[in-house]
Amino acid sequence: MKKISINFPVLDKKISFEDTNILVVESRELFSKLSQCLYMFDEQEYLKIFDESYKKLKSSNFLWISDIYSFDINSAQILKSIYASIEYNLNEKLDVKTRVEKLASEITNILSYEFLEQDLDLEYDEITILELIKVLGVKVEVCTDSPLDRLFEIMKVYKFISRKQLLIFQNIGVYFSKKEIESILEYARLSNINLLVLEARKLYDFKQYVLDEDYFLTLSE
Repeated sequence: MKKISINFPVLDKKISFEDTNILVVESRELFSKLSQCLYMFDEQEYLKIFDESYKKLKSSNFLWISDIYSFDINSAQILKSIYASIEYNLNEKLDVKTRVEKLASEITNILSYEFLEQDLDLEYDEITILELIKVLGVKVEVCTDSPLDRLFEIMKVYKFISRKQLLIFQNIGVYFSKKEIESILEYARLSNINLLVLEARKLYDFKQYVLDEDYFLTLSE
């Protein structure tokens, strides 16, 4: 797991999340600015997110959740990433991939004979594994309305999407108790998830970076 850091103009130096996963930005104006930067990340230069090799992350490299209930876990973008991960995992199982490709070829051959019987000159392509996954209507089963269960569901989806390098939760302190936040941070640690929790107010008594109204950064114990 690569170490992720962030930087923006009011900071004296970059913030690396080795000591804590939590960043509190008490200035309402700055908090709003950072939220806007995350929303249109690839079109702005104010907020920098980069790995230990100083390679900048793109919006496709991280998952930003501004609200756990408004986030669509089966959005087109998320499903596209899930399909790509399934296809990637199949490439590691050559026997399964070969069987699927063989069956897809048989289906194409059967249908091709039917196409010849039609009065039109029809063209067609080979069926790909990715197309088969889409046709099956694969999606994440959402079976709970509990805030904590929903958040863990999002974290599991993030972990499955292999190309993501950072997960950002914003304002989860309004939903969860201290004990629940502890369980979230522990799950991220055990799952090797690069997690950033962005808050507008201090999050209980956790160890956290606090950027106050005067843009003075401290590491709160």
